[in-house]
Amino acid sequence: MRTDNDKGSKRAEIGKRIRKERENRRMTREELADRANITPRFLADIEAGTKGMSIDTLNGISSVLEVSLDHIVNGENGGFTAKSSQIRDIHQAMEILFRGLNERGFHFLEDVYPYTPGPESGKKDREEEHRDEDEDEKKRTEG
Repeated sequence: MRTDNDKGSKRAEIGKRIRKERENRRMTREELADRANITPRFLADIEAGTKGMSIDTLNGISSVLEVSLDHIVNGENGGFTAKSSQIRDIHQAMEILFRGLNERGFHFLEDVYPYTPGPESGKKDREEEHRDEDEDEKKRTEG
């Protein structure tokens, strides 16, 4: 069961994240409050962690700041923890996308995405796929 102390601590964390996001966007407290339809005093209390807020208010603030509710409530990674299978799937999808790139495209992507496979890797994969398809076809016709 959560204690009042736990609730206050969570409110303080949420308030700090809201203030950080507001400051990152170089917004004044008055600007954010106006756009989120709350008073600057109430926003100051939220940022200080002394007052909680409704879901509607939280949603309004996150919309103005253009961040997810999850990020405001749970922190830096927004509460999302990728499973290794998801990471592997994303990596495989990126490799497929890279296959059609020319050498110049690979050099650009190496700067952006550190795990860019070289231009030859896609070619090898395609050759292996064709070889596997040929073997499968051969087994079907023989069997």
